[in-house]
Amino acid sequence: MAPNLTKGLFFVSNTTVSSDQDKNIRSDYHVIWTPPATSSGWLGKMEEFFGPGKTKSESTIEAVALLVVSTVLYLNYKNEIANAQLATWQLVVLIILALDLVGGIITNSTNAAKRSYHKNPSLKGRLIFIGLHNLHLITISLCFLDYDLKFFFFNSLSLLLGALAIEKVQIHTKRPLAMLLFLTVVGVHSLLFQMPKYLVLFPALFYLKLFVCFLVAEVPAYGNQSRK
Repeated sequence: MAPNLTKGLFFVSNTTVSSDQDKNIRSDYHVIWTPPATSSGWLGKMEEFFGPGKTKSESTIEAVALLVVSTVLYLNYKNEIANAQLATWQLVVLIILALDLVGGIITNSTNAAKRSYHKNPSLKGRLIFIGLHNLHLITISLCFLDYDLKFFFFNSLSLLLGALAIEKVQIHTKRPLAMLLFLTVVGVHSLLFQMPKYLVLFPALFYLKLFVCFLVAEVPAYGNQSRK
């Protein structure tokens, strides 16, 4: 019989992580579902979007990831980008997409983002976020793939169906299903589409960000020391 995860570990509100069956599970952790108050004005809107209550250590990891991973990507694909003779505007678009995907993978893995997007059982907000990423697919198709509509429709449909599947399954199967869909879609994508070498990692980064990092609900657990 599947465990009842509507009690105990998952929907704990500002208390020590435990379960109904075993009170000794990770007593060094506690869960905080209630976000801190946001700032006023545009700064508050930004905090709401990225997840209010992000710690300094989370922000530091985000900054390091953007610097290090972006540099690694550039060093790996600088020759391919040079050989492709991309226009300046294409380079700008490529840089924006890379920063968004790398930053999004880390940001959507933080407690602040998990709490912000998963505290509400309604899937509407999460599906809107997923739907907005069709802009990435349109951009790639128009700017780098000579208006390849097959690329757009395959990925748009995969994204929608995958998101709905992850949202509809029980909580304890979300993560393994997300990993299964991630591996499958990326593998099938490589069979169907010959991407430019400088875009070969796009499908992996794209679905890692959305299927694995964004759609998998996790409790915002902290150590018993103050959050930093």
